[in-house]
Amino acid sequence: MSRTQTAIQILNVKHWPIGAKLGIFFTLPLVVSLSFLGWWQQRSFAELIQTQTEAFGQTLVLQVSESAAELVLAEDFLALEVMLSGILRQSPIQYAAVYSYEDQLLVESSAENTIGPVQIEPSLTRFSAPIEYQEVRVGRLVIDIDVSMLSQAMQRSKSRFFNTHYWVLLIALVITLFLAKYFTKPLRWLRESTTQIAEGEWPELIQYGAKDELGDLIQSFNKMTTELREKEKIKQTFYKFVSQPVADNLLSEDLKQSEAIYNYSRSTVLFIDLVGFTGLCERSAPRDVALLLNDYYQIIYYASHKFGGHVDKFIGDGAMIVFGVLKEDASHTQHGVLCAALMRKLVDDLNAERKIRDLDVLGVRLGVHTGEVLAGSLGADERAQYTVVGDVVNMASRLCDASEPDEILVGDVCINEPGVEGMLAFKGPRYVSIKGRSDPLAVFSVSGLKAPAAALIKHYVQGWKYDASGDLIEDDW
Repeated sequence: MSRTQTAIQILNVKHWPIGAKLGIFFTLPLVVSLSFLGWWQQRSFAELIQTQTEAFGQTLVLQVSESAAELVLAEDFLALEVMLSGILRQSPIQYAAVYSYEDQLLVESSAENTIGPVQIEPSLTRFSAPIEYQEVRVGRLVIDIDVSMLSQAMQRSKSRFFNTHYWVLLIALVITLFLAKYFTKPLRWLRESTTQIAEGEWPELIQYGAKDELGDLIQSFNKMTTELREKEKIKQTFYKFVSQPVADNLLSEDLKQSEAIYNYSRSTVLFIDLVGFTGLCERSAPRDVALLLNDYYQIIYYASHKFGGHVDKFIGDGAMIVFGVLKEDASHTQHGVLCAALMRKLVDDLNAERKIRDLDVLGVRLGVHTGEVLAGSLGADERAQYTVVGDVVNMASRLCDASEPDEILVGDVCINEPGVEGMLAFKGPRYVSIKGRSDPLAVFSVSGLKAPAAALIKHYVQGWKYDASGDLIEDDW
């Protein structure tokens, strides 16, 4: 960011912290008000001093001129000098002089006892009045008054005002900082908490005892946080029983508008069934059977996740996986067949490990078919399930039943889908009778993996081994 942009951002009020805004918006009007009040007070005080000085000077010079009239006519200069000396005893008066009607100096007196007219200083104000006797002008009186003391008084008043101004501003600033901290602290708590929520963390509830508007806001935020935490807990629990894409799709829809969550799509359905499960149940404890099923189910989930499918349901000793339903997948058939191949490989590896530990093993049958399905929430108003229905689902289930142990059967439609024959080798066709259908179905058996598919399956098998040890490998699929 350039210096110009930085300066513009600093000057932009929108980027200022709330504390700075409160400080400026509280103190600025106070500064302006006190400054205007000080200016107005000093101006009024100066005008008052000037008015009082002029009134005092004019009154004094008129009184003295009346008293000096007879003395001037009598040419009693000694009496005049005594009178002027008496006037000078008043501290503001610095100089006094009497002139004849011809404007000749008769008598003068000054506070410094200097001879000759006193030079007019900036601090002196001169007042003059004619000396008249029976309305006949016989002379002129001049008095110089020192206004410096009045100016000093005004200066002291100004100094006291500015000192008061300074302390008022200081107290206001302290109060403003306190208020800014009081208001911004809970806001900072809110910002930190919302940041934690945005990052997927759940902060502690904010403790704020005040019952003001901020208290109401924080109480509402705490309530929202608690509700969001509960919803997230429900969602995470939901994910354990329904695959995440299905859960997200259900949570994003209005379940009361059931027609809004049905959609037709061309998808691929994979069925897997465990071979030998019934006999295993007869000779094993239920807990051991459950633990064994979880091992195989974990493989099913892992393989489905790697190829973009989701487990629609676990059915006893089997499962149904769909591809291309919740999100568009142009290669859903290829992914379905590769997922079946990965499942078979992972089950083979798991069985090999279990044989080493002298544990029971299970085989698998797999059936894959492609076609149009209807996806949506099916069931009663009180309880429903998001699933897919259609002839494709029934055909994939029949292919699974018709396959041999450790065999993958795919419908003839799958072979013609783009990219399938380039990834896998097939044997067939052979024809399988399907219950409820008059014509047999042409099916193919997966006989091997071609180079691209073999490398991909090997990569995911290696990833599964790391997953099982607790060190999950992420891939780009």
